Amino acid sequence: MRHKSKKIPKRPPSLRQAVRWIAQLGGVLGRKGDKDPGVKTIWRGLRPLNDLATGGELQLSRN
Repeated sequence: MRHKSKKIPKRPPSLRQAVRWIAQLGGVLGRKGDKDPGVKTIWRGLRPLNDLATGGELQLSRN
């Protein structure tokens, strides 16, 4: 998943959009006909998100 723009958006994403991004990390394909992600998929997405956040913190602490 990549940002399409380097500009900071004026408004934060909706809760629904944030959950979908986390679910994509957990394996959701995000097809048009798919239902909302379930708890297991969101949980699977939180693990890599936590790893990414920890990596960002380590990167900032090195500088």
